[in-house]
Amino acid sequence: MNFLEDVVSGRQSDGLHAVLARYGRGSFDGPSAEVAVSRGRIKVAASYLYVPIVGRLASQLASGELSVKGSIIARRELEGELRKAGLSFTVSKRAGVLTYKVSGSFSPQQLSSLYENLSESSILLTARGGGVSLTTSPRVPKPNKMGEPTFTRLQVPASSENLRAVLDAIVPGAGVSSLKQASVSHIIKVDKLVVPEELAGEPASLRRVAAKRRGVLKRTLTVDGRVLEEEFSFFA
Repeated sequence: MNFLEDVVSGRQSDGLHAVLARYGRGSFDGPSAEVAVSRGRIKVAASYLYVPIVGRLASQLASGELSVKGSIIARRELEGELRKAGLSFTVSKRAGVLTYKVSGSFSPQQLSSLYENLSESSILLTARGGGVSLTTSPRVPKPNKMGEPTFTRLQVPASSENLRAVLDAIVPGAGVSSLKQASVSHIIKVDKLVVPEELAGEPASLRRVAAKRRGVLKRTLTVDGRVLEEEFSFFA
């Protein structure tokens, strides 16, 4: 699940709706990221909304088992999923929010499944092994820090195949295959909220979350000094 890929390809998905549901009408700073190739490594630094994208990218490019630790923050109990995944954990609860401190050894496939199965949670993990290094800040950022490309970082061995995979994930559909340095930012512009008719009598809070957002994602990509701007419509 890559919500940026969903927007670019014109797909509706639960993952895309979950991202857009945090926004009302207006224009908002979206996710941002930086990519650089240096000293035999591809380095990615990205903002909070990129966390599941970068996490799955780490699992995709890892060549072997990873040592994983960190936190998963959720509003529902995850004990069953975490035990099934083979993670050791402790849990604390505050104001209805559950924080799971986790650790364990994962195959790349297990790590990818964690991001897929717990996509509604904040998965704030550090993972090392199989040639990759993933770090994520331990706390969800404040709203005014959401767009800063410093929240999660990934390093992988430099190769044309790995760079292609990184760019396909970070800037899907951009058609870029080589670079030394790149940065990308997004503006999310919501023009209209469309509430399902069957929810007409439900509480406003429920209608707001369930409403589909119609609008435009504006992407500004700078590759080795060359600026590429694109717009993509969404309804999800």
